[in-house]
Amino acid sequence: MGFLFNDVNEFREKIYEKFKNTDSYLFAIKHNSTGKGFLKLFFSNLYNTVDSSRTFLLHFNEKGVFEKEISNSTKGDFILMPWDEIEVFEIVEESRKAFIKFPHLGKNISYEIDFDGKMNVDNRKNFENLKEKSWYRL
Repeated sequence: MGFLFNDVNEFREKIYEKFKNTDSYLFAIKHNSTGKGFLKLFFSNLYNTVDSSRTFLLHFNEKGVFEKEISNSTKGDFILMPWDEIEVFEIVEESRKAFIKFPHLGKNISYEIDFDGKMNVDNRKNFENLKEKSWYRL
C-alpha cells in the first residue's frame, strides 16, 4: 500500500517489530533547502513535486539514524546512517515543526518534522524524548 493508505498504527508496528520500542522514531518529510528547491523547480516541476513529498520513518538509537522511505510502501528495510559518519547534527525548532539537518557521506540530508496532523501524532512527544536523550549520540 502507498503512503496515502498507511496509518500511524502501521508505522508503530514496523518500528516496534524492528527496534522493540516506539518512543525514538519520527515521521518525516524530505526537506530541500530554498536554493536546492528552486533549482529543482526550475529544471522540472514534476521532479520537485515528487522529490519533496518523499516521506520517511526515522529511528534514532546508539548506532545512529535509521531511515526508511515510506512514500510508496512500508515494505523494505531501514538503512543505517551511523553516528561516526555524521559529524554535524543540527536541529532547528519552530513552534509547529522542526528541521533535522546533517551531512552524511558527502550528501546534505534534511528532514522536516511536523508536530501537527494525523500522521504526526507521535512526533512532538518522541521529539522531546529524543532531545532529552541527546538523540542517543555518544
